[in-house]
Amino acid sequence: MMKRCVIAILALMLPALFCVAAAEAEQVTGQQIDTLLEELSRERARLAEQSRQLQEKLSELDAQQERLDELERQLRETIAANGTAVAASEAAEAAKPPASPAGPVIARDDIGDLNAPAVRSGDFPGSFRIPGGSTVSLAIGGFVKTAAIADSDAEGIGADFLPAGLGVGRPDEKGAFSLDSTLSRLNIDARSPVPTGRLRAYLEYDLNAGNDGSLGFKMRHAYGSWQNRIGTLVAGHTWSTMMDTGIMPEGLTEPTVSGVIFQRQSLLRWSQSFAGNFTYHVAIEDSNTDVFSTAPATRSAIRPDAVLGLEYQRDDWHLRLNGLGRRLDIDVDGSGSDSATAWGLALSGHVNFGADKLAFSTVYGRGLGRYLVGLQSNTGGAFDPDTGSIDLRDNSGAMLTYRHRWSDALRSTAMVGVARTGSLDWQSDDEFESSSYGSVNLMWTIQPYLTLGVEYAYGQNETADGTNRSNHRVALGIQVY
Repeated sequence: MMKRCVIAILALMLPALFCVAAAEAEQVTGQQIDTLLEELSRERARLAEQSRQLQEKLSELDAQQERLDELERQLRETIAANGTAVAASEAAEAAKPPASPAGPVIARDDIGDLNAPAVRSGDFPGSFRIPGGSTVSLAIGGFVKTAAIADSDAEGIGADFLPAGLGVGRPDEKGAFSLDSTLSRLNIDARSPVPTGRLRAYLEYDLNAGNDGSLGFKMRHAYGSWQNRIGTLVAGHTWSTMMDTGIMPEGLTEPTVSGVIFQRQSLLRWSQSFAGNFTYHVAIEDSNTDVFSTAPATRSAIRPDAVLGLEYQRDDWHLRLNGLGRRLDIDVDGSGSDSATAWGLALSGHVNFGADKLAFSTVYGRGLGRYLVGLQSNTGGAFDPDTGSIDLRDNSGAMLTYRHRWSDALRSTAMVGVARTGSLDWQSDDEFESSSYGSVNLMWTIQPYLTLGVEYAYGQNETADGTNRSNHRVALGIQVY
């Protein structure tokens, strides 16, 4: 009986106990939910703060990357301006590396080279060490460039568009179309550390010997250099010291804009840095010349051309002043002989605006002849048979160029230039007096070693009587390596 009473009592109390437990469970779950909601809110706030901080860090990294890209671009342009490219890996190999590089050592010739930045990205791209314990590193390089060229009023003038040559040799009354691969190049580059610095030998050819579309080897460079702690000695055939390679614009073919110094020849040059940002250049150069329009004549060169240069280089800009002095001698059969002192001055420079670049050049002198693009080489002076003397002609020129980068892969360069020479009173009315040149292009670097380009160019020359000849050119080109 007692057992049944206990069971009955438990049966009556069970529902009540269940309700109490359920209420307590409901109460505990609500507290946990409130706690979790508070913790979730705190975590969300913490995550938002971390996200904000992360965005700030990413912005800082982007800004740092932009600064690094800008510094890299400035370094490449400084290398191009100074013609100095010393590989870090080579410096480690030198027994006594120079304390600081002084003076220019010309790297792969980047004038007319559409892929120069990609090639310069390595320490010494494409080189290999000569076996047998040698310290000489050797590289074989170059590129293939092909251009489709359409001229409106010129025939057979070649890949290099020189307005001063319009009408010379051909009537130039009809247009022409050509596919030209003569600007392709081959180079051999050897470098070696030595106890006193670094030695280099460089040899480069293209196929544009005649500038008439036919393939023919032409030597562009053949020089040796010795770079030491004091400066750099260069001996051989390369760009004249009178030329500022840091201002040369990028053209689809060669940038043969009128009014700028553009000349390769044999020379002996010493360059040395001083006072931090200054570099001076002193050189003697080949004096062989066809500066005179009088024939038949025997031209002798008893003195070399002398060139002095002073350059001031900053990160974003540079200025360079070059001076030339030369002695011109001529012996005309039956008319006597004479000599004269020719000279010239060239002021040039560039300034960077972010990724863009503005460059200029002004030139003036007497008897410059072949040094100044835009003149016929024999317009530096003439021999007057009536007086038996040399009369030098005033030569002047100016060039302005601007490069704009649309993106990492796209860039454009616009250039204008003019070159003039004053004709002599006793010369004929059809004597050459001036030429002008202008062009604009668009380059698309699809891959580091593959660039497509399109360019429009206009050139004109004028004689003393006002007669002029002109030509419009449209070219489409591709360079591989």
